[in-house]
Amino acid sequence: MRAATGMDALTHAVEAYTNTWATDLSRKWSREAIKRIFGYLLRCYNDGSDLEARSQLLRGSFEAGVAISMAGVGYVHAIAHTVGGKFHTPHGVANAMIMPFVLDFFDEAVEEDLADLAIMVGIGNETDSRRALAKNFIAAIRRMHSDMNMPTTVKGMKRKDVTSIATR
Repeated sequence: MRAATGMDALTHAVEAYTNTWATDLSRKWSREAIKRIFGYLLRCYNDGSDLEARSQLLRGSFEAGVAISMAGVGYVHAIAHTVGGKFHTPHGVANAMIMPFVLDFFDEAVEEDLADLAIMVGIGNETDSRRALAKNFIAAIRRMHSDMNMPTTVKGMKRKDVTSIATR
């Protein structure tokens, strides 16, 4: 549960940050949430009794919630809601599976934003190419997903279901 709710909060923050409706204020809240979630999610996942990590994730989730209340969410959530409704996949699990693919799809449209986030969370520096930084940020999300042993497939979903999910 810690993995799914943490990845849901991260999705809120990343989508609010990269959203075309983002404002300076919503981006500030998103950045704070992303820093906090990157800093504490794996620690909390590995030790559920770590009250500092749990408290920091609670705060990060709140910050991400403030950000989405200002800027909204995007396609990750749109797809995750459809997958969850049709296949009963938990919301945070669906977000965690879908987010890297949506970020890959948006590619250059979010490259600058993701590059800034990569530097902010310490997975790159100013001398790296913006493209490499963005790709490293997406790779870090995939690693978190993997490190927490989250599902990588949707139970019951078949190839034939993709079109109906994508067009819903």
